[in-house]
Amino acid sequence: MQIAGCTWGLRRDQAAAAAAFDRAGFDTIDVDPGFGPAANWESALPVSCLAAGHLFPGGTRLDDPEPDDRAAARRHVLAAIDEAARLGAEVVYVGAPNPDEQAMSWFADCVPELAAHSTRRGLLLAVEPSPPRGLRTIGETREFIESLGVENFHILLDFAHCLLVDEDPVEAIEVCGERLAYVHFNDTDGVNDNHLGLTDGIFDRRLVEEIVAELRSVGYRRPLAVESAPALPDPLGSALKTLEVLKSCGA
Repeated sequence: MQIAGCTWGLRRDQAAAAAAFDRAGFDTIDVDPGFGPAANWESALPVSCLAAGHLFPGGTRLDDPEPDDRAAARRHVLAAIDEAARLGAEVVYVGAPNPDEQAMSWFADCVPELAAHSTRRGLLLAVEPSPPRGLRTIGETREFIESLGVENFHILLDFAHCLLVDEDPVEAIEVCGERLAYVHFNDTDGVNDNHLGLTDGIFDRRLVEEIVAELRSVGYRRPLAVESAPALPDPLGSALKTLEVLKSCGA
């Protein structure tokens, strides 16, 4: 299995983060919008995924109360989809909306346009369930996706998020079914989404082994993305810990 490093998880610009992951033995990278122009550099590592829901202009959101701000956020994601296609990525994703009914509705309204554009550019569009936002669990997210009836709308499964809401990460893979587009690996202290290295929080190696085995069982073929955080004392060290654990657990 290939393993990707998320460039936004390190305390350095994207080009430097990509170079660090290359030296560390990662297979691919995941990037923020603006990676190509900002880096002006061709990585030896391919790009697997682009976080289209990062770096919205002026704090806008897809579920923003202001129509003009929602439109600006949509334009941002559409441009990010174009960039992802140019970079050769397979997946683009956005975060979950806020939990109130109106925010969920505004978010739902934008999905058909974004999914259609992703399809035209040969990409999978995914949403990342993220407590305490509107889509807290994989079960809720699957129900939401099916209610929209949009074919190219999938799930990015962050296994640490499952543990934050007492959702079984292995069962979550089955719940995703054919909607599983991508996965994030990191650890948590059980309270905060702090992106620790695997087994530095509440994960143990047995659970990681079970997750990797289940991913193989369902035919998951895309990279396993390692997500760290700039706020950690040693973000790259945390990512390297997760890389080592994944490899030792069958990835």
